[in-house]
Amino acid sequence: MILDSVVLGKASRRVPSGDEQALCQLCAQMQTVMTEAADRGSKHIFFVVPVLMFGVPAYDQAWVRDRLVAKARQAGYLVTEMPNHVLRVAWDHAVRAAGDIVVRRE
Repeated sequence: MILDSVVLGKASRRVPSGDEQALCQLCAQMQTVMTEAADRGSKHIFFVVPVLMFGVPAYDQAWVRDRLVAKARQAGYLVTEMPNHVLRVAWDHAVRAAGDIVVRRE
């Protein structure tokens, strides 16, 4: 949604849609879960893309899931899509620090 600069009387500003807000929050949440799992020595996680998030406008769950999968694969993780919007994210093949989703390894 683009706010009209004429209506606002100042420079226009792009407001993120519910899809983009959900994607940002879920990327951060997935990164936190992956970091905690890696710190415990785990090599994979199961992540559920929720149907609804409080404080976020309605969003397209399938679009958000597809973008999460694309971002994780771009970062070098093995992602398996399972039924009911569950993702299995594995990094036992290699841990890479590329892209938006990164697992810390100490």
